[in-house]
Amino acid sequence: QLANSIEQYRLNVVTFVETVRKYGKVPILVTPNLNPCITTYPIIDEAKSKRLRDYVQVMREVAHAMNCDLVDNYYYAEKTARYISPNTQVPDGAHP
Repeated sequence: QLANSIEQYRLNVVTFVETVRKYGKVPILVTPNLNPCITTYPIIDEAKSKRLRDYVQVMREVAHAMNCDLVDNYYYAEKTARYISPNTQVPDGAHP
């Protein structure tokens, strides 16, 4: 949720995976949680909330292109959102 462009974010994720592998470790990417209600957590503004899907998609694409493990937390949180609200899933705005 930084002010990075989507292109810069992609480069950052690629660099992360390359750096982790350079040191002989196994990178695992984890997509973010859903954003809860922006009125409850003012740090998450509407613009950030709207672009979150783009960042998630970039992480998925990088994981696929670089054959990197991905825990797609966003996918499962989104699928259960109709049963459990994002505010319940992420009560403090960050942690499930």
